[in-house]
Formats: sequence, C-alpha cells, structure tokens
Amino acid sequence: MKKCQKCGVENKDDCRFCKECGNAFDFSAEKAAAEEHIKELAGYRFRPVPDEEIQALLHKKTPFAEKLILTLAASALIIGAVCLVCNVRGGQRSGQLTILSDNGRITFLCGGEPIEGSLKDIAQCVLSADGTAGYAINQKGVLYTITEKGVEKTAKNAVSAMLSPEGDSLLYTDKSGVSWLCTMKNGKSKKISHSLDMSTAVFSPDGKTLAYNEEEDGSLYIFRKGDSEKLDDNVTALAVSDNGKRIYAAGTPEKPELPEKPDSSDFDSYDLYKDACDIYDDLLKEYSNALQSYQEEDSFMLYYYPSCDAEKRALLCDNASESCYFNEDISEIVFRTADDSTLWCKKGGKAETISKISLSPFTDSDHYSTADYRATVYSTGSLLGLGYTNSFDTLVYVDKKGKSECIAKDTGNPQLPDYSDNGRNICFINSEGNLCIADTKKGNSRKVWSSVVSFAADSDFGTIYVLQQGGDLYILKEMGSGKYGGLFVDSNVIQIFKAPSGGVYYLRKDKKNGTELRYSKNSHSSEAIECEKGFRPASVRCYDSFALYTAYNPEKKQFRTYISEKGSNKFKKCTDSIITEPVKSSGFEKYEVNYNEQ
Repeated sequence: MKKCQKCGVENKDDCRFCKECGNAFDFSAEKAAAEEHIKELAGYRFRPVPDEEIQALLHKKTPFAEKLILTLAASALIIGAVCLVCNVRGGQRSGQLTILSDNGRITFLCGGEPIEGSLKDIAQCVLSADGTAGYAINQKGVLYTITEKGVEKTAKNAVSAMLSPEGDSLLYTDKSGVSWLCTMKNGKSKKISHSLDMSTAVFSPDGKTLAYNEEEDGSLYIFRKGDSEKLDDNVTALAVSDNGKRIYAAGTPEKPELPEKPDSSDFDSYDLYKDACDIYDDLLKEYSNALQSYQEEDSFMLYYYPSCDAEKRALLCDNASESCYFNEDISEIVFRTADDSTLWCKKGGKAETISKISLSPFTDSDHYSTADYRATVYSTGSLLGLGYTNSFDTLVYVDKKGKSECIAKDTGNPQLPDYSDNGRNICFINSEGNLCIADTKKGNSRKVWSSVVSFAADSDFGTIYVLQQGGDLYILKEMGSGKYGGLFVDSNVIQIFKAPSGGVYYLRKDKKNGTELRYSKNSHSSEAIECEKGFRPASVRCYDSFALYTAYNPEKKQFRTYISEKGSNKFKKCTDSIITEPVKSSGFEKYEVNYNEQ
C-alpha cells in the first residue's frame, strides 16, 4: 500500500491516482524504466557517465582539439538519446482518448497512455467524434475539458455542452442561459448569446464557425471571426462550411404578414385595407395547409446560402425529407425527397436525381452526425463514386457522373459494408448470411463464404477473417481471379476484432476458464493472450496503433485493463479500471455514459 501525499489516504501499489482526491502518484521510476526499454528497442544502450569518470577525463592530459571532439561527441550522444526517446514516446501516442471507469471515478488514456487528472460524481462525459478531445460535467455543474495535456476545470454552473467534430471548440450554456464558446487549445471562453438554442447549433468541420438559432426570435445566426451576425428568419442550419462560405438550411413556408391598419378617417385606404385582409385570410389558409402537409410528410424546404448572403439564397428543393448528407468541405449534398427520390447537388447548383428510390451513402471514413434530419458529414472528397444502400436491402453504386446502378440485393445485415483502399471493391454480408464482394466497375457482386456473422478484412481484401454461425473462425485468402480459399482457425469464437498491427483478436469460450483472448495474423494458427491468474477477458477495444482489453476476476469482483505494447501483441497492465464503451447519442456522434447508473 502507498499513502497519498496530498490527503493521506492509503491506496494500492499499482494505483495511478488517489481514490479519494484524485491526486496523481509519482511514477518516475516506472517512467525511467520505460525510457530505458525504448532505448534498448532503438538498438543501443545509453549509460550515464559517473562523475569520477568525467573528472578523470577533464584532468587527463589530452590535446585541446581531441578534448573538444570528445566533448562534442559526448554532448551529441546525450542530445541524440534524449531526442530519440522523446520522438519514440511521442510516436506511440495516437491522440485518441479512452475513458476508464473505476468505482465512480473516471480516468483517461491518450494514445494508450494515462493523462493527468481524474474525476468523480460525473453526470456526463463526452468525447469528440474523432476522439481527440472531450468534456465532462459533474453533479454540481462544473465543466471540465479533456485533452492530451490533461483534465482542466473550465466553467462553473454548466447546464449543457457541445463539441466541434474535431474537438477544437466547445460550446456550453450556463444556468443563467448565457452561451459561451471555448477554444480547447488555450481554454479561453467568449460569450456568444443570451438565448442560444443548443438543439439548433451546428459547427463547421474546423470548429471555428457556428450556426445557431436564437430562442427569442427564432432567427438563424452565424458566429465567425469573433462576432455573430443574423442570416435569415424561419430557417435552421443543416451544415456550415469553414468561414461560412457555404450554408445549407431547412425551412418551412413563410407566414404571410398581416396588413397594416390605416387611419379610420381615410375611407379610401380603409376599403383597400379590407380587401387586403380578405387576401391575407386566403394566404393564411394556404400557409396553414402547406405547413400541415410539411409536418405530415416530415419534409422541409432546402435552402443554400453562398458566403453568408441571405439575398443570394437559393431554393434547392421544396420537399426535401429525412437525412441530408454532405462531403468534407460542405460543397456537395445528397438528400432525399418526400416521394423517396435521391438527389445530388454541388455548390447550390441544380439538383440532379441520382435515383428514384431512397438511398443512404456509406463509407469507411470517420464521420459525425447531428440530430434528426440535420447534417451527416463524411470525410471524403466527393459523394459521387460511392456505394449507397436502401435500408440495407439494396446496394447501389453511384459513379462520378451521378449514374446509379444496382450491384447487389438483400444486403440486410447489421454490419456495415467495408471499402477496399482503392474504393473499387465493397465487402458486405447479405440477408442470407453470405459474405459477398461487389465490384463497382463491373457492376456486380459475388458470393465468397456462407453462414457469416461478422468479418474483418485487410485493406485490399487479400485476407479476410470470417466468423460463422456456430462460432467457427476461418481465414480466407485470395487465390486469384476473385476466388478465395478458407482455412479453419478456431471454434467456439464469440467475437472478432480487427487488430491494429494486422490480423484479428478474438474472444472464445473456454470450458475451464470461461473466456479466452487469442490473436491470429494472416495464418490459420493462433496464440493465446496471457491473462493474470483469476482474471478472464471481458471486452476488447482496438485503435489505430494499439489495443486495450479489460479482464474481470469474478472471485474478487475486480476489473483490470491491459494495453498492447508497440509493435507486438504482448499486453501489459494499464489500470484497475473498466474501458467505457462508446455510445452514439443524439447530437454529434459522441461517447456518452451516465456513470451514476453503472
């Protein structure tokens, strides 16, 4: 046991933070050992020179030039060693945050390494869509920002918050109703509005431009370059590009204005006023009927604003419906209509029909989405040249000219399809459980394997691991001419995970131990991932450059999380905490957990 220097409470020897006050313990010895290990991996050992050897070298009668060369060489060796250690350690960090939960207290990893600070009594904890930043609000309304530098207190009395897609900016509202925009890099906040409607807020991809509606007048405002400006009435932003150069918004028919009543003594004007009122009544009925029709069909009027100019507003469609999809720079949009057609438009130009059926694009790139019909933005150059699905029943390929072609039917499996690196081939599981590969250029698809529950493929689909119904795991190898041969790997497999270094990790049932974690790389053989005595693997999370898995000891009712070492599939103990699984919720795609219920 070791005692906390801050509050005096005793903690376990392997704890990184005090369970009472959250103070970080000194791990300088472990850090030095880790740095020594890194230097060994680099191919040499660095031995600090003892003071007596330095003194002997200084007092030795050596020519000045030779002394200078020796001194410079020693300095270069020391500087080189320090730089190498810093570079190697920096390269290990991917920037992705991971949430760990331990008895009501949460801690964080960045790139698999612990960061300073821990929190307790948290009501909400959210990471950005790319996982590089986050925020947390505790039961008292204290708002914390989370970056690779650590956890920092940002504001008091926070009610709600919202992160930009890449975690550069944080929008939050306090109990008085004032909304603030915080720059995550320096932690500085700027007042935005006294009546901002958080449910309408939309960030640009870089997080520097914000579109929102005011609750007082319902008007659409754009915040950029430190100031807000009103754009239009009766519309809500769907997506906004960097600097507000392109804005898409949804609206409904505008309510007619009541004629102004003239002076009662002016009889001629009064007669004209009565006629205007009759016309107003007719217009109001038309407006009410149109509004009811939009509500029944769940549709809206789709507008485009170039360069934040309301006078140049263009109506793209008067019956847009459901989700709208945008590319990376918000220059293209794919949207559906009330009659189930799918249209494509670029920079406010004429909308072109790409399909007469309702389609949704998919891609293997990271993306973020907002609530309801508001904006799904994809990290891709263009929305043409992609595969689309019709409620996961039909796979359609839309070429770069906007021409669509059905290449597969009955793709009714919950696992999303996967693209090859060149974008030509799409791997998916159809409704019959068959693993298929579609060729977008040839416009067809072929069956590869049957009775498949899930799969994990490499970048060019040369190797594919498939988990079959019943728990049998196979590795498929391309044999040429689009044909695959399969080799049996293991049985009683529960779940497979694509490993960062290639191959797969998988959980399998073990009659003696309950569950077992194993690894296989491009081979029908596999190796067991060793687990401490009494612990059983429970969950796995794989990132770009490392993997985490949590094990559970049923006798001691204790969790323990392990992290993979760089360049290998060996795991080392990371923390006595639980990996918090990501949950998609309304608003931006984010990781959100109510820790009071766990």
